[in-house]
Amino acid sequence: IIHTPDTDGRYFTIAVTNLYAEVEHIGRRTTGTEDAYFALVGPSWRGQLPDGVKRISVESEQGWLLGRMLVEGSDDFEDAMALVDAIWSAPLSEFKVDKRPSMPPEVTGDLMEPLSTLEFFKLLNSKLQNLPVRIGEEALMAQFDQIGLGRNANFNEASLSPAARRGLEHALADGEAIVQAATQRTIPNYNGWMISKQIGRYGFSYMHRASVARGGYGNLPEESLYPAMVFDANGDLLDGDQSYELHFPAGQMPPVEGFWSLSAYRLSDLQLEANDIERFSIGDRTQGLSYNPDGSITLTLQHAAPTDEALNWLPVPAGKFMLVMRLYEPSAAALGDDYLLPKLRKSDSLP
Repeated sequence: IIHTPDTDGRYFTIAVTNLYAEVEHIGRRTTGTEDAYFALVGPSWRGQLPDGVKRISVESEQGWLLGRMLVEGSDDFEDAMALVDAIWSAPLSEFKVDKRPSMPPEVTGDLMEPLSTLEFFKLLNSKLQNLPVRIGEEALMAQFDQIGLGRNANFNEASLSPAARRGLEHALADGEAIVQAATQRTIPNYNGWMISKQIGRYGFSYMHRASVARGGYGNLPEESLYPAMVFDANGDLLDGDQSYELHFPAGQMPPVEGFWSLSAYRLSDLQLEANDIERFSIGDRTQGLSYNPDGSITLTLQHAAPTDEALNWLPVPAGKFMLVMRLYEPSAAALGDDYLLPKLRKSDSLP
């Protein structure tokens, strides 16, 4: 059972991700912001939930949670964290309304590197034995059985023939390379922004699911979109040595019910880079932005601090970098193609 506090309209979400990497959301968009209780219910559970507890069905017995709480700025941090701290969970057997349980003992585990050895196949086999078979995958699961990995098989590394061992070792290396290539594939491009609108529900699109899962996580598009850019209009990688501008005409800000922001990450490791003004994103919650007389707004993206302090400056890494927009609770126009983010322009190419 998960308890969420009354956030008084403040955006928050808890993504419930099953072992198929598919997502259900608790939060403002789906369940509102009033004080509430939710039960995560696996496929084999049978029973009666307490009154006032909403059922969230999860397709696998295991999964993981990732929560987000909107913070308006440094002055808002303590209030936001108080709401985060008011989120708690308890097993149904220990659950009592309005009674937060004591913290469980800290649990530690051994580091796993499942893709580096044939132990991966043992892990895969154990998960397939417990996951419900999806409609339309019966034949696929029968093929897994034939090679000793399905729900009706027991993988035994010691019984492998030398040829089978070599084959599976090659499969590990080849599979990782294939998935890595899938993460770098071309996806739909809108004014230079790459946007995937099929995250969180994969069906039979196994490669798409694998490429997202390799990165760890993905929200449903209705919850958030992540337009990304790595090339400028000339096809060159974005570089901190250049200066860029992103201009939003009046009335053409990203259409969202939640919020939007723009961040820049080093392309080498996809990490943020420290900067003197400690600004790591810019968006509709950024204080002190300057609007043009006609109501439009222009964002300046460069590594060096601009001489004009009135510019809406987002510091970017010194070398090659990647831009990521975040649109939380995007409108129907953003989910479709009725709204397109503006093109990024090099400052020296502007009139």
